[in-house]
Amino acid sequence: MEALSLIEIFNRLVAPAPSGSKSLFTAVRITPYERYRLGKDADGSPALLIKLDLTESKNTSPPIRLQHLYVAHSLNCEIHHDSGVESGRFTVISCKDADRPMETYFIRVLQALLPTLGENPTPIRVNQAVSHLVELFQALRNPPRKTAQGLWAELLVIAEARDTSTLMQAWHTMPDDLYDFNSGLHRLEVKSTSGQLRRHHFSLTQLQPPSGTVLVVASVIANRAGAGTTVIDLVEEIASRLNEDPDNVLRLYQVVALTLGDSWHQATFEAFDREAARQSLAFFDASEIPMISSQLPQGVSNVHFTSDLTGKTILLATELRQYGGFISAIP
Repeated sequence: MEALSLIEIFNRLVAPAPSGSKSLFTAVRITPYERYRLGKDADGSPALLIKLDLTESKNTSPPIRLQHLYVAHSLNCEIHHDSGVESGRFTVISCKDADRPMETYFIRVLQALLPTLGENPTPIRVNQAVSHLVELFQALRNPPRKTAQGLWAELLVIAEARDTSTLMQAWHTMPDDLYDFNSGLHRLEVKSTSGQLRRHHFSLTQLQPPSGTVLVVASVIANRAGAGTTVIDLVEEIASRLNEDPDNVLRLYQVVALTLGDSWHQATFEAFDREAARQSLAFFDASEIPMISSQLPQGVSNVHFTSDLTGKTILLATELRQYGGFISAIP
């Protein structure tokens, strides 16, 4: 079942009227995951419910409460289906007190988690999934580590690549890694700017890759547009291409959360002109980047500067393919 279908189904669910001591949900089974239910609670919040067997129902782990995330084990639930009422004990993972963009994001992350959990999840796998969600929602409370524009440019490169999966595998795990893409002997650094000129900020260290490695710089001109494409739009597009690779889909959501932090909500509305950015996308060999001398005076370090790439030689698609590695998967 596609993530969009889950969202459409959730939107059609009618929240139950609260009553009694049980936790009430209106829910549907998620095919083919028969132990899973996509539910809506009495507050209208989305939830994933995982039916427990007799052994698992004795789980006495305390609930987890974070901003927008609530996890409870062995919760006594009453679930209303089209075909009747189901009672039992469930692990409940819900998104609480959130707006529609956050709820939608939560459902999409759940969609990425389901294949990794499997049809009959063990308690260990459930705990691992909960840990992933806790890390993600905690990251959304931290300060941003990059701008939405910078992340948008990286995602654009992935979305426009000929082989999305290969680019994803090379994408950094942490937003502040030295290079945006790094695998084996190949590195790719993505730089973005607004306006018209290709002026980008570099650190001297970035332009001094290890001996024997290849460094390519991608330059993107990203200008805001009211009816443009957002970070979340690109994330959903990339995720749809990785539906056979759930681990990479989950990592995609995690890196986005780590990068944007508490600016995530603002970034869901910050849109850029994709077509203009796509036409501006250009790749340069690191040797083309103007830079200062690497022979620094004693005591000088952490040097940053701005380079203007106007008039520098742009790599052709045929030349990019000759670099090998994940770089050859771009054009």
